[in-house]
Amino acid sequence: MGILKGTKSFYDTEISDSVAQNIKSMVEYGLLEVNAFTNFQIPNTYSRLNKINDREFNGLGAQWVWESGIESVDGTSPIQISGIYVNNNFVANGQNYTSGSLSASWIVDYRNGRVVFSTDMPTSTVVKVNHSIKDVAVYLSDSEQWKFLIDSYLQRFSTEENLAPSGMAQTLKKNRCWLPCVIIDTGSMSVDPYQLGGGELAKCGITYHIFSDNAFSAKRLNDLIVNQDERTINIYNTNTAPFSLKNNGSIPSGILTHKQLSSRDSPYFWTFADLEETNGTYIGSDNDLYRSEVRQVVSVYRYNSTY
Repeated sequence: MGILKGTKSFYDTEISDSVAQNIKSMVEYGLLEVNAFTNFQIPNTYSRLNKINDREFNGLGAQWVWESGIESVDGTSPIQISGIYVNNNFVANGQNYTSGSLSASWIVDYRNGRVVFSTDMPTSTVVKVNHSIKDVAVYLSDSEQWKFLIDSYLQRFSTEENLAPSGMAQTLKKNRCWLPCVIIDTGSMSVDPYQLGGGELAKCGITYHIFSDNAFSAKRLNDLIVNQDERTINIYNTNTAPFSLKNNGSIPSGILTHKQLSSRDSPYFWTFADLEETNGTYIGSDNDLYRSEVRQVVSVYRYNSTY
């Protein structure tokens, strides 16, 4: 038996990081179930993409919806991208775009909301895609977006909402924070005994920082999260579960949603957790930036086999 309790490698995630990632994944998926997404279909203006030569510049929206199988409350479903239109010619997923001597492969970068071609396309090229964007951004507290918000808290993002997509795209994604957003932060940790014969409850404090450019979203997100109090959730193993998206933001083969990863029948299912002691506060506006904050305790059931 080692000197330190537990068998995980130092570089494996433990309770704090695992809880944060699971909660982020759950909130993102749950928001899609309550229709927090917008569909853009041709001929909608935003179905046409603007050409950007520098890959540091990214597209419109918090993220494009990649999740499939969403059962939303009103029956509406996000668009599943099957291909793109280049100069009004449909190019299916996995196919190259060819025109004369030009042949270009491409990928959909869902993380940054864009289509990336393998070669520079002529300026006259018109690219359109039927897609859905997530209406609410969900970040972790180690993200660039959280750092940007903290550094610029009193600055009003007044110009972004009025920019056309072409103007919006000229701002580096890492220097934007899409509103409304939920930023998830884990804090205090404690351990209580669970039962005779072994096991424990690892209690992790979690804070949801909610920012919005309108009061409704700040209050609605506050209420949605508070409503989750006293429910039991499934936790998947973040050390063994596959990443949702590739490094380039495209969908890997066999991609799994939060619902699939956390299923009790999933090979990545780890344990259960209770959401407890949930308290939400609507803070109001500061320089037209509306805020709410929710604090919660996540009690994770741990046994010898789970740590």
